[in-house]
Amino acid sequence: MRRNNVVNDFYLSSINNYNRLIKQLPSNIARVSDELIQFIADAFIKVLDDDDESGYFFSAYFGSFMLNEFETNDGKPIDAIVYPSVAENGEFSNIAIKPQVFDRIYPKPFLVEEFLVDAVPTIESCGYQTQKLGETSNFDIKNGKILW
Repeated sequence: MRRNNVVNDFYLSSINNYNRLIKQLPSNIARVSDELIQFIADAFIKVLDDDDESGYFFSAYFGSFMLNEFETNDGKPIDAIVYPSVAENGEFSNIAIKPQVFDRIYPKPFLVEEFLVDAVPTIESCGYQTQKLGETSNFDIKNGKILW
């Protein structure tokens, strides 16, 4: 549980799955694999100044490598990467989607909505509330931006 009762279930589930899978490896391979994966993870979660244009070099490299060189276990290409948001202390997730995949799934943007999901358990409810933070139908397609 993090501040304001916000829980990133996807992130916690990923950590649990990782810990389960790493235990299946021989200890020497698990140790080296864990260090390599932590190095890559650190590249994605480091905090940088807004004007630091080269600070995300490794995360951009690894992200591009994963999106373009990796495949799923059944030989399908990777379409997107989900990773914790540094700006939100890991409480929310970011997603990097290949442009052609996004265009195939969302061919014509009409409306984007932003919601906050807050965990507030009570006796009468399952414990989640949503609050709409904003919406827009303004897009800068050429530059790949949502104009809030």
